[in-house]
Amino acid sequence: MQCPYNTSNAVRRAFAAGMAVLAVILASGIATAQAPLGANPFAQGPPTMNGSGTSGADIVFVTNAEFKRFRPTLKFDPKEAGAAALMSPREGGDYTAFVGKRLGKDFYWKRAPEKESGYLMVGMPGIGLETLPPIQWPPAAPTGMVYVPERPFIMGNDKGDDDEKPKHLAATGPYFIDKLEVGNAEFKAVFPAFEFPAGQEDSPAIVNWQQAADYAAKIQKRLPTEAEWEKAARGWDGRTFPWGETFDPSLVCADDKTPRGGATASSASPYGCLDMAGGAWEWTADWYKPYPNNDSPDDDYGETFKVLRGGSTGVDIAALRTSLRLYLPLNTTGGYRTGFRCAKDIE
Repeated sequence: MQCPYNTSNAVRRAFAAGMAVLAVILASGIATAQAPLGANPFAQGPPTMNGSGTSGADIVFVTNAEFKRFRPTLKFDPKEAGAAALMSPREGGDYTAFVGKRLGKDFYWKRAPEKESGYLMVGMPGIGLETLPPIQWPPAAPTGMVYVPERPFIMGNDKGDDDEKPKHLAATGPYFIDKLEVGNAEFKAVFPAFEFPAGQEDSPAIVNWQQAADYAAKIQKRLPTEAEWEKAARGWDGRTFPWGETFDPSLVCADDKTPRGGATASSASPYGCLDMAGGAWEWTADWYKPYPNNDSPDDDYGETFKVLRGGSTGVDIAALRTSLRLYLPLNTTGGYRTGFRCAKDIE
């Protein structure tokens, strides 16, 4: 989306393209992976029976090759592709969610001897896996935040503006993110000199990037990256709006006085965040730069502008898409309703 500092605000072209989501069933019937887009980046072959239970029944371990589809950056010797993958309990929980199953019901994690990490496995009934110590997953989120697990997701949009291209597979580590935008009363509690209209204590705090970053640092949080924001907003399947493909005005805050989360209908994203379309534009941590393999040059790319996401009340429908990017200088709102929500690393 063009910066208002070097061009007029033109009417944005309409956007009404749906993205197909393929559900791929593993041949073994053990797990499913929700996979968007034609060539399935998450497709898995049948798992190998690669262990033996105490009663002689077979056990299936998640292998390095299978785990790499969850974590594309994983490196291992090709000869170890079929070996059982070592992972932490949190990684085991994230992987289990990635393939659409339940930890402690469908998959079980067991610590490896003399290690903090362990193995994820499936076994036939009656071999004792259900007696393994339970694993807490997802991790308990701080008050007012939700957990976003590690997993690949679809980022960008080939049918959007030039700076949204190309649509690509991206990844983040796990993190927490605020369920709601930071409100006026919350901001004033940290910076008492902050002023806002009477009666709007629970409306989004309208601030510039520096104010948002200062607030996040003050409460031991941070601003989310663009990838983290987009993943929290659209999940893993490349959806157009946080709730799906079809726009519905009842899912967006009606006006500037509507409190956070006050849309007529529930507009939660796949991870439980509210108001990721509408409310206020939300600052991210990232400079305005092109995505990898973007072939559309722009003089504004660089380290002058920070990216905002999500649109605000009063904008056109196209600006509420999960992939759209707005950018502004750090020390101004540019006349926009610019707010933010915080993220926090998993400790």
